[in-house]
Amino acid sequence: MKARIDKLYFYLLCLFAFSIPFAGFHIPKYVLGGLILLKIFIIIKDVKDFQSIVIKKKKVLMALLICPISISITMLYSTDTVTGLSLLGRYSFCFILPFVFLVKNDNKVLVYSVLSYAAGAFALILLNFILIVVKWDEPVFYSYSKFYYQNLSSYVALHPGYYSLIISSALFVILVYLKSKIKLLAVSLCAIILFLLSSKGIIILSFVGIAVWLYHNTIKQKNRFRNISGWIILSFFLSFFLTQTHIFKRIKQSYISFQNVSSVYEDPNNRLDENLLRFFLFKYSIDTIKKNNYSALFGYGIGDYQKELLTTYEEEKYGFGLHYRYNSHNQYLTTTLMSGIVGLIIFIVYLLTPIIFGNMENVLSGIFVLILFGYAFLESYFSREIGILISSFFITILSMLQLRCSKKHQKFIM
Repeated sequence: MKARIDKLYFYLLCLFAFSIPFAGFHIPKYVLGGLILLKIFIIIKDVKDFQSIVIKKKKVLMALLICPISISITMLYSTDTVTGLSLLGRYSFCFILPFVFLVKNDNKVLVYSVLSYAAGAFALILLNFILIVVKWDEPVFYSYSKFYYQNLSSYVALHPGYYSLIISSALFVILVYLKSKIKLLAVSLCAIILFLLSSKGIIILSFVGIAVWLYHNTIKQKNRFRNISGWIILSFFLSFFLTQTHIFKRIKQSYISFQNVSSVYEDPNNRLDENLLRFFLFKYSIDTIKKNNYSALFGYGIGDYQKELLTTYEEEKYGFGLHYRYNSHNQYLTTTLMSGIVGLIIFIVYLLTPIIFGNMENVLSGIFVLILFGYAFLESYFSREIGILISSFFITILSMLQLRCSKKHQKFIM
């Protein structure tokens, strides 16, 4: 009976991981609900076994839980409790997932979970291609990025930037864990989709991540020919950067925007330039943080921080930001607005948890932390459910992977 329940729980974990790319359809929530109920049943059935796992992983659990707990505390000084509770619901993933993935034989379970996530990412790619066939009405392939945003994003409820994050993370899961002959084909497909989506930040971070992976496997393992697929991917990235793709045009346009301004803030028209938009969002976010010492130290609370930022837009007559109700587009600034410098330090520790407690020999931990750290400068990804879900999923799993693997499970670790 116990073996069957454990097997069912394992399959549900894999299903949950597979469903994460489809968060727009709310599928992960339903699967997670089933996991929670089954987890409660398992705990009740064998409390001592659960206690032993908790004791073994107590330091990791504390590191993983301190971030959502600190965010929850900001509710105590938020005046808008309705908005605060609504936003706090997203952070429940950070709190629940460490307990959900607290299992025996964790290396096998956790590695199969991230591989299931990668499978879900490819299922999402397939769904998008099916939608393209149904919706395509253009004689020329002008821009997959624009076509996706205008026609497909509403169907899958996924912004192109987060679609890119899903594909990028799946790419590195495949690079590190997949041992199949289709590895090269899979990573090539991921690379093509990334460039077609044209998310500049994710592409650059992915390029750096591949360089780290190549260094780890060619220098550290002293095997220069085993990972020839990595060199091919790197060449693929470089060739696309040097050709007239949509991403190349976006980078070129950004360069022109920066060249034509002596000072970003002098010309009012710059506030409407897409390439300079984040400068103003960052500036007004910093101005909001600096309004008083208390808000700088502890923030405005999860219920009020966005309202305070919109007030600054109104004071500065920044109608563009006010109309679209833009957040900071920087996770570090958003966290500081919400929970102050104290919360920012806790958030950074949370991001570093996979490196502090996880498998130090697993290059995926370093790469994913690098991507999250870099992407936090460009997006407030904890402001969206899909961003929190992806981040907490990988941070939890990579933090819980053991430092040393048994021989039985070594075949899963690069």
